[in-house]
Amino acid sequence: MKICLIKPYSSRKRDYEQSHLDVGLAFLARSLQSQGHQVEILDCMRRGMDSKAFSSWLKKSPFDVYCLKIYTHGLPEARTQMRAIKEQFREAWVLVGGPHPSGVGEKVFQHLPGADFAFRGEAEIGLPKLLEVVGSLGGKVVRGENIPATQQPSHPATMLSEIPGLIYRTDGGVKITPSQFVNDLDSIGLPALELINIPGYLKENRRLVKTQYLPVLTSRGCPYPCSYCAASLVSGKKIRRHSVGFLMEWIERYRKDYGAVNFAIIDDAFSEDRGYVMEFCEALLKKNLKMKWDCGTNAVRLDTMEPELLHLMERAGCFYISLGIESGSERILRDMRRKADLAEIREKIRRVKRETRMTVGGFFILGYPRETLDDLRKTIRLALDLPLDLAQFWIFSPYPGTEITKELEQEGRLENLDYTSCHNFAGSLPADGVSLKTIKNYQRYAYVRFYSRPRILASTVKENIRSPRDLVSMVNYLFR
Repeated sequence: MKICLIKPYSSRKRDYEQSHLDVGLAFLARSLQSQGHQVEILDCMRRGMDSKAFSSWLKKSPFDVYCLKIYTHGLPEARTQMRAIKEQFREAWVLVGGPHPSGVGEKVFQHLPGADFAFRGEAEIGLPKLLEVVGSLGGKVVRGENIPATQQPSHPATMLSEIPGLIYRTDGGVKITPSQFVNDLDSIGLPALELINIPGYLKENRRLVKTQYLPVLTSRGCPYPCSYCAASLVSGKKIRRHSVGFLMEWIERYRKDYGAVNFAIIDDAFSEDRGYVMEFCEALLKKNLKMKWDCGTNAVRLDTMEPELLHLMERAGCFYISLGIESGSERILRDMRRKADLAEIREKIRRVKRETRMTVGGFFILGYPRETLDDLRKTIRLALDLPLDLAQFWIFSPYPGTEITKELEQEGRLENLDYTSCHNFAGSLPADGVSLKTIKNYQRYAYVRFYSRPRILASTVKENIRSPRDLVSMVNYLFR
């Protein structure tokens, strides 16, 4: 079958986080290719598409199946694209997956009525099995109802109820099958980078560290209980890792095939296994690819950052780590189910700065639902007090399926939730006694206070500003 994997466009002008290369789609493409399917990847964000451009592309691009990766704040655009697909190719199948379907579960068809099926969690196992059903029906779409028993294939492995992670309609409502995660990650094969315009991603990097950004996913799964995070809904709680040899082949491909000089570790549990990190670093040193790399997306945890490991990471090319600190209030950290010892946090960050020359960044959340104005101010004071080089202040979002979101739903606080505001630079929910406007103003204040200090200002300009355009991009990035 001909299948198109789509990362939808965004109507938000500066949706930088969604403009990076999506290795998740590249792995899914490889799993489909291994089953004999023809696959293309369409990154609407990277191509700068809007609804008009997508409709024009669509007229020239018939596929049997269109699969969209859905983020919560991108629901309106996703619905528009799905309607366009159905209008142009009525018999085409439209499937959805990603963070939003994984979080909302059986409600997905209320939010995305144009979807024929949805997946929760990883789809490398379930999607090929669903395509067996699609093929057995000759491509005919049965929407809004169950596939009649007389039309179902006789082989039990391809019955809808046995397809892992599938969300589908039945006569009695919506059913969800248990998710199944890939245990042997290497078995998927290398991500299908040949389907992606890699040079296009090398030209521009919208981050606080001005380097190329090519992601490397060393593991899947997140065992941590953070109340606000939906990572485990997509990839499960059990950590599964690629072999170091597999990662070296992947990284070497970035270097030799595309001339990349940087890569970024992007998973949630990279530093959880000290021996694994050391093996990874020693392999990099042996390869001598002369590449820099970073853990700038919260891939390391403070309690694993011992001097010996830090030194080895730096020798192997790591120049930047970023840490999820989240709050300056121990009360809020406990509510978030995070480590609440601020004294230990301070000491371990100082150790990183003392032991290495690596750039150190911190992530902070403003406007957590249980937060008071005093808690919010404590977070900003902590960010200013710590020896950080970079900081990101993100506004809390009640992502579907998280523990805090479930609590807020039970309290009746999300009845009029605007899903389009569920991203890091918008507010969708007032905190305790703190208005949305106040939270946004404090976010702007935090960025101004942090980056206007002479040491931080000088280093930020040195590392990131090469032209007036860079200056404009940096200001736009920080003050969205």
